[in-house]
Amino acid sequence: MRKTTYFTALFVIALPATAYAQQSTAEEAVEAVIEAASQAVDETAAASYKNDEPRFKGYIEPRFVQIDYPVESVLAGQEARVEFRVDVDRDGNATACEVTGPSEFERLNEETCPHVLRRGAFIAGEDDEGNPVAGTLVDRVYWRIREPDMDAFSIRFAFTQTETGEMIDCELISFSGAAPQGLETSDPCRGFGSETTLYRDEHGAPVRKRLEVTFDVKVSDLVSDAE
Repeated sequence: MRKTTYFTALFVIALPATAYAQQSTAEEAVEAVIEAASQAVDETAAASYKNDEPRFKGYIEPRFVQIDYPVESVLAGQEARVEFRVDVDRDGNATACEVTGPSEFERLNEETCPHVLRRGAFIAGEDDEGNPVAGTLVDRVYWRIREPDMDAFSIRFAFTQTETGEMIDCELISFSGAAPQGLETSDPCRGFGSETTLYRDEHGAPVRKRLEVTFDVKVSDLVSDAE
């Protein structure tokens, strides 16, 4: 089964075109900072490599980690950092890969080299005269499970936008389902209202407006043609 997300937004009164600002929870923010710091260290190290060492053309996109994540490891909640080395020839082709710093999870160790060779692109090292030479790249894969940011939920709230674009009198009318990352039900109006777009009366003077907003998100399985 595949899943798809249906997103319906019903604006009872005209809604200013401002994006809803999603913010990470404290725990997720801390984890993101740690992972970002680790990657920054890796990127700094990569930038300091000598030209005689092969390197990635660009870091593998995080989404590919999720795509290649072994299903049994996901179900078991297994996460790890696995270190590896890749031999790269003078044409930038990977000729061999070996796990040098395995984790406690054998399945993630087994998938690391296939993942790197499948998704990675490499640049050969250079000799003192700038000619490409074969060499070895040393790096790591961070296996981290990422859950979808949004599940089924419904929320209805209202607020007043003043003559100066200020948002006041926020009211949560109803809420059900699982709150998505960054949605604070105690302050659902955050991110709405606009100081640059004002409502005006027939004479062109700024006026107050009461806005009522409804979001309804549904997540359902897709039935394949084979079924």
